[in-house]
Amino acid sequence: MTTFSTDPALYIFTSLTAGSSHIVTATSRLETILRANRVPFKAVDLATDQKARMLWGRRAGKDASGRVRKLPGLATL
Repeated sequence: MTTFSTDPALYIFTSLTAGSSHIVTATSRLETILRANRVPFKAVDLATDQKARMLWGRRAGKDASGRVRKLPGLATL
């Protein structure tokens, strides 16, 4: 079993149950672009994966205004 820290895959961190519809739209757009360019990726729903949620909170970083980066986010860990 691989963990986030040992898996070389590209991850899309998202929350499909979020109250904002722009997250689902942006996630779909990212998936379409990656599939069209044959880039392998794994989508992770932060609403259902506690380990992924904790990892996103630690590694997402902050934007220019000092807030935690918004979803969806791409990451290689």
